[in-house]
Formats: sequence, C-alpha cells, structure tokens
Amino acid sequence: SRAYGGGKRVGRGVNESEERRREREMEEQETQARLARYRKQRGGVKPAIEVAQTAQIRESLDNSRAYMMRGMYKEAVEVLENVTPVCTTVTKLGVEVFLELGMAYEACSMPKEAKVCYSG
Repeated sequence: SRAYGGGKRVGRGVNESEERRREREMEEQETQARLARYRKQRGGVKPAIEVAQTAQIRESLDNSRAYMMRGMYKEAVEVLENVTPVCTTVTKLGVEVFLELGMAYEACSMPKEAKVCYSG
C-alpha cells in the first residue's frame, strides 16, 4: 500500500545510485590502502619468521600456561623468552606471547620486565 512505502525496498544499498556505489567502493579502496601503509609502517602484517614458527610458538604458550597453573613461574618465563625473538606485537599470536610473558614476570616479582612486555 502507498501508506507503507508502496512496495519500496528499504535497506543499505537497495536504492543506491550507481554514482554513490562507486564512491563507496573508492572509499573502501582508500581505507584498505591506508591500512596497508599503516601495517607496513608497523612492521608488516605477519612477519614470515613468526608464521613459519607458529606451531612452536603455540606449543610454548601452552607449556607456559601449564607451568603458570602449577606455580612454576620461572619455567614459564624461560619457555616464553625462547620464542620472543621471533614474535612481534603486530600479530595476535605475538601479543599473546608478550601478555603471557608479562604475567609470568609479575608472578616472578619482576615488575620492570613485565611493564616492558605490556608496553609493546
């Protein structure tokens, strides 16, 4: 009925003009380009060395968590310190490593080292 829009379709992009659609695509491309520049500036999206050693890093994370639950804090620190040279703070996995290492440092009464881990 005419009172309820007369059968018009309502929603994002339904009644969008071709010009507006092109503008939105250009904006999306610009956003992606900016993100790529930012990620490159921060050290890349996923450094190759970290990607290559993902299994070892995950195993070290699991082991450190097990050590932490058992109260073996120094062992947790040692396990994580072995993998930090190949980790960066621009990946989720790398951030997990540094977060866990910071908590292990705190458990070992090493607040200065923990603060370095948290500040990235």
